[in-house]
Amino acid sequence: MDGSKYNTLLDNLKASSSLPFISKPYIISNVPHLDGGLTDPISFKRALELGYEKIVVILTQPSSYVKELLKLPGFLQSKYKKYPKILKALKNRHDLYNKQRDDLFQLYEEGKAFIIMPPTKIPAKRIDKNLKRLHRAYDSGYEYICAHGDALKRFLKL
Repeated sequence: MDGSKYNTLLDNLKASSSLPFISKPYIISNVPHLDGGLTDPISFKRALELGYEKIVVILTQPSSYVKELLKLPGFLQSKYKKYPKILKALKNRHDLYNKQRDDLFQLYEEGKAFIIMPPTKIPAKRIDKNLKRLHRAYDSGYEYICAHGDALKRFLKL
């Protein structure tokens, strides 16, 4: 791999690891970047644009989850005041997530998407060091795929 491709990959990884609230935006070619979840919270549309007819999507929330409006504390508005697009994305995040979720479930109804999701809220937090909670979350995912693995194989025609 030549150096420019490596640098691009490394830059993209650093940018996608720059989480809002926690990290500063990562600058690539004088453009600030944060984790893509701000503007594409449930990433599946690109696969459709590339022509894939069936997609498998992993959600971290149960089907009943609806994202609510995030009230931005003053310090966040201050932190991102130089980045109005980031502020706008943060303020509209719930609408975008819920729209993508609805679109995804429509694809599921049409037989074009297989959704792997927890039946209930995941016991672990977003950033969690509690090993018991992490193991429960892992076990829950493992049990889910054991129960739904055959359906996934049928969906993929394997």
